[in-house]
Amino acid sequence: MENFQEIRSAVAAEDGSYQQKMLAAWGKFTHNQELDPVVPPLIALSWRRCWGRVNPNPSLEFTRMSTEYLLASQTASFDLMAVARPVMEDVYQCVENSGSATLLTNSIGCVLDLLGDQDILGIMNRWGAGVGSILSEDLIGTTSIGLALTERMPVQVAGSEHFVRQLH
Repeated sequence: MENFQEIRSAVAAEDGSYQQKMLAAWGKFTHNQELDPVVPPLIALSWRRCWGRVNPNPSLEFTRMSTEYLLASQTASFDLMAVARPVMEDVYQCVENSGSATLLTNSIGCVLDLLGDQDILGIMNRWGAGVGSILSEDLIGTTSIGLALTERMPVQVAGSEHFVRQLH
């Protein structure tokens, strides 16, 4: 039986190969709208929706709700936030120090609450993303949050599956 380290190394190599193929597929799509078969169907649908609405190359400028609207959104979502925060903390304990963040958004993709590793929160802050940012597919392209809201199902988007290069 293979030991855990060998299995983890094999998975990482496979993921790296997948990400290289996805980066090539992303380049092909952003240059001539040709979809490579390696692109998962949900990602392909999202890329098609994003084409012509979101520029995949420049740095993102995150749209933020005004303080008044954010406070109103948080107040309207008080019960959700009260139930979600302990769950977010439990999830974060499982993924702490993995270079990730847990976000709670409302139905339009506005970040109501977030929890994450300091390095990721620092990057988000430098980008102007955080509580009050709107992470919809219409504004920032293919992301797990935007795609989950659009498709109304849980999804994971990683690396070169994002439409905007900055998020790779």
